[in-house]
Amino acid sequence: MRKITLFICLFITIQIFAQRSTIQGVISDNIGIVANAHVVNITSMEGTFSDTKGYFNINAQLGDILQITSIQHYNKNIKVSSISMGRKKINILLEIQEQILEEIEVKKTQLIQSLSADSKKTPENKGKSKSEKARNFENAKATDNVIMASASEKSAAERKTDPVLAFEGLTLLKFSLFTSKEEKRLEQRIKKQVFRDHLPERIITIVGKENFTNKLNIPEEQVLNFINYSIDEEIENNVQREEHLKVIENLKIKSVNYLKELGG
Repeated sequence: MRKITLFICLFITIQIFAQRSTIQGVISDNIGIVANAHVVNITSMEGTFSDTKGYFNINAQLGDILQITSIQHYNKNIKVSSISMGRKKINILLEIQEQILEEIEVKKTQLIQSLSADSKKTPENKGKSKSEKARNFENAKATDNVIMASASEKSAAERKTDPVLAFEGLTLLKFSLFTSKEEKRLEQRIKKQVFRDHLPERIITIVGKENFTNKLNIPEEQVLNFINYSIDEEIENNVQREEHLKVIENLKIKSVNYLKELGG
């Protein structure tokens, strides 16, 4: 019977302390009250602000953590205890952050407080003048707008990395005399030509060189001829979209006719 009574008393005590209640408080520092301080119950993620007199109300229960933050003050965390819950009002004192200037440099000048005279003595901002000259295009020549680079000057490694650089001749770069539409058309033609030039290699990579002879029964010496024979707009689109299965299916169909023509 005693154990049951003790258990009931303990349960009631826990329920009382577990209940959420409203905590009232006032926030101040060593100068006076602190208005508009942010008070957050980190446990329940509820928040409020102190009013013009530093007062605030917030719901909390035993064990909750209240965080108080304010501009020009150090943050402060307070754990809600039975003592703070028993009080009608809690006082929170914040510590002011000291703003210290690390270094002040005073330079002697010869200014006489006359705008016309002092402006002549003001040191020239060299960075500003350089930037203004850089933005001045009045003296720019038409030839300055064309920048050409020869692909032959590019290293072999660069040509291998970017197929477009394998194009012999001059490649048009930024600031050309062509209109933007002409540039785009020229760029598209170059990319399309480069794609077609490398298309057989890409098809061999997709299918696998050994599969041409083992699966499609194309003689090894005829593989390149067969690829060129098979390439059409549909296969080009399949390669561009990386539809590899469709590429293989199209080549299977075309291999039948190719072998017939080769045998005939």
